[in-house]
Amino acid sequence: MNPLKLLLILACSTLQAQHLLHPDSDSSPTLINPMDFHVSQKGPLLATQLKLEGAHYAVSASPNKVTKVMLRAPLKKAWDLQAKLWLCLDITNKGTSKIMVHGKAFENWISNMGGAVIEAGQSATLYIHLPRKAKDLEGREWLYGNVMGLPNGSALSSWRELPLNKVRNLDLTIYSDAGHGRLELSRLRGMSDFRKLDVYAFSPKKRPFVDVFGQSNLENWKTKIRSKSDLIEAREQEAKEFKISSGGAGLSQYGGC
Repeated sequence: MNPLKLLLILACSTLQAQHLLHPDSDSSPTLINPMDFHVSQKGPLLATQLKLEGAHYAVSASPNKVTKVMLRAPLKKAWDLQAKLWLCLDITNKGTSKIMVHGKAFENWISNMGGAVIEAGQSATLYIHLPRKAKDLEGREWLYGNVMGLPNGSALSSWRELPLNKVRNLDLTIYSDAGHGRLELSRLRGMSDFRKLDVYAFSPKKRPFVDVFGQSNLENWKTKIRSKSDLIEAREQEAKEFKISSGGAGLSQYGGC
């Protein structure tokens, strides 16, 4: 196979693996109803400055440059995020200056964090990863060694794993140089389907990751070489194409100037 074509195939495979895990790739997020949690103040933020307006919460920050907001779910309406890899929240900055938002999902001493910087008049999504301990997989140590983070978003350790069947707590700390900020919180949701290691396409159970022709073992495509005869045929076809196309003006037979 043409080396450039092989590189493109491997690059596309890597991009597809990243795309599958990215929260924005999820077409069926687990939306959390605003009625299934409440927002309260902490510190100088007054309760009257928090208001549920339809599908979003409106927050008017205090004159102080740091505002803290707490999102809490009742125990009977805890957020079930076992099937998702990310907890996400859309934030719109309605103020006149840039803000930074630090988010922390937690239960007791276990916590996972994320952050977003949002220009005035702009919107952004706060992403918080939801790691979980990788379940037993035959040959896992041979495949991955002691790598802490695994291809499907899981990890070897459980020390950051929240009780994902009943996530209840999300704290936001909002920093603003100007104070008196205004923002909207909406679409609290779980994103990106969690796939087990033994079914995730980009965590193969056996090596090598490439075949004897240097092609990825993870995927198939129409022109994939499967035998020596395929390779000979592809080479002959490529030679015919070279004869038809003489290349650009001023180039040698090898493509050089």
